Amino acid sequence: MNEPKLKSYIVTEIEFDFDDGNDGESYGISCEEQIAMQDNVLGIWFAYDDEHLIDKISDTFEFCIKSISFEPNRPHALTSYMWWQF
Repeated sequence: MNEPKLKSYIVTEIEFDFDDGNDGESYGISCEEQIAMQDNVLGIWFAYDDEHLIDKISDTFEFCIKSISFEPNRPHALTSYMWWQF
């Protein structure tokens, strides 16, 4: 049986829900800590699909995601066909 393969994704933007959702109170995290946490998410992640990516990030950082922007990782247009001469 074929197991699903991990794909690589590039997370370009994310916003966490730092409110608990029940009574509108915020968690005790400073603005600087929130920015640092969101910055730490940016970059390459490996997941089976879009939903797995979102679950993996939420589980890792222990906050729900309000919004996220990502794209499949692929070679950069300027470097994907480079010829190296030795």
